Parts: sequence; C-alpha cells; structure tokens
Amino acid sequence: MTVLVTGAAGMIGSQIIQLLTARNVRVVAFDQLGRPANAPGGERCVWITGDVRDQHSLHRAMVSEGVARVIHAASILQSDCQQRPYLGVTVNVDGTVAVLEAAKNATIERVVFTSTIAVYGGTVTDPMTETHPCAPKSIYGCAKLLCEQVGMQYAAQKHFDFAALRFGLVYGAGRVGSAGVASRFQNFVREAVEEGVIRLPRSNLRKPFLFSSDAAAAAVQACVLTGASTGGVFNISGQTHAMSEVGQLLQQMCPSAKIVVEEQVPQPGEIDGSLDTTRAEADLNFRPTVSLQQGLEKIKQFLLSR
Repeated sequence: MTVLVTGAAGMIGSQIIQLLTARNVRVVAFDQLGRPANAPGGERCVWITGDVRDQHSLHRAMVSEGVARVIHAASILQSDCQQRPYLGVTVNVDGTVAVLEAAKNATIERVVFTSTIAVYGGTVTDPMTETHPCAPKSIYGCAKLLCEQVGMQYAAQKHFDFAALRFGLVYGAGRVGSAGVASRFQNFVREAVEEGVIRLPRSNLRKPFLFSSDAAAAAVQACVLTGASTGGVFNISGQTHAMSEVGQLLQQMCPSAKIVVEEQVPQPGEIDGSLDTTRAEADLNFRPTVSLQQGLEKIKQFLLSR
C-alpha cells in the first residue's frame, strides 16, 4: 500500500512517515518545503515539493505514485490563524478541499484528516464525547470544523472513507512549522532549561494533552485499518493536566528553575476538562503511550541536542 502524507516535513507529519515506513508502507511525502535534511522514511519514501492548495499537483502525485490512502496533516495552527487569517483559511480550508477533490478524482480509498478540539469552542460536559456541541471560537477551530463537515459530505457520496481525528493539545519534540501549542510548549521547556524560569499562567483549567508521536500513531491507525466503524470523528488525547502540574513536573526535571506565576487573559473557547476517547480505543485500537513527564523529558533532550 502507498500512502500520501501532506504536511510531511512538520512534526506530526515526519513522525507519521516514520511509523508508516516501519510497517513497510510506501509513503509519498507532500510538503511545500520539500525534502528536509535528515528526512525520515529512507528508500520507502518519495518526497514531492508542492502547495497543498494545488489540486492538480496533488492529483498528479496520487495517480503517478499509485496512492491508495491519504493522511492530510498540513495545517496552519491556531496562533498563526488568528494573526494571519487569510493564510490560515486558504491553507486549512482551500487546501483540505483540494486534497478531498484530488482524492475523489484519483479514486483514493480513504482520507484521514487531522482535526482539533478547538472545534468544540469550550467545555459543556466533562468528559467531552464526539457528540459534544461544536461552537468554535477561533478561526482555526471554525476552519477545521468546516473541513470535517466537507469531508463527511465526500464520504456520504461514496467517494472514499473519511476519518477526522480531533487531537487534544499537541506538544512534542521536533520541528514546528506553525505557531501553536507545540511551539509554546517548546519555548516553555527552553526557558526552564536555559533561563531557569518556569512561567505558569494563573489558571486552574485542565487540558487534554497529546504528545506528537501519539498523534502520529493515531493517524496511522486510522489510515491502515478498514471497516465501517473506522470512519467518522474520533477524539484523540492523552492525559489531562492543569498547567500547575506541568510546572511541577518541569521543576522536577530542572530543580534550579524558579516557578513564576503570571496573569493571563482568558481566551475564548478554552477547554477545561478531558476528552472521552472510548471510540478511538474500541474502533482504532488506539491508546496513547507517552505520559506528560516522558513528553517533557523528550522535549528537553531535543532542545539540548540542537
């Protein structure tokens, strides 16, 4: 089987490639940055430079390389979406529709879309299931929800199977291509390691975190499995923690670092609670493996190695 991965040079995309090629799946890596240094995948991965908004380039790659399935991981993340809304909407919405249309015309079997809990726009019930009300409060969340719905329409017309993975707050060790939770987390750890300061917001909100390798593993599971139960929307998350707990774990890793609590303006649509991941566990056989403590340590080692 051959799988096309968009956003292949990003943190999650590169880890998706590693997991797919480890399963002896051939990968077509599609990214506007082209093949990065130390690119994952080896001989089982073909790199194609292209813009995700270019439907014709996507279709040509799918047909010429014999692609059967697609993982669409290219995205402009939340902070960049708010600061550059035109870029965010064109890449996230137009890019997704280009992927879906190219997949339809190339008779692709299955499309996996990396979505976000920002589609919920706040917590009404805890834990939050996939049927929790969606009322996004950000451009990012609005764009992702629209893409989910458009993807479902393509699936309803029997063009291909479609799965949308609503990731919790993704953090990880690796290149971050767009400003969002992952870049803030890396900066958070960097300040603790290099400057001896752990800056915590004054907040008791509990957040569902997800390490990037677990996000990648969920995308791969959703891609390679088949069956009616593997389509639709899935919550994907690891453990739920308050930022005070994150700070305590980081201080254990950096004992000389001082915790500084700072006032923070509440952001619209913030999540306070956990995600119900029962469906992902049952239908995708997915369970996260990286704890918050392990994830922070991986980020620390990544930063020290650069």
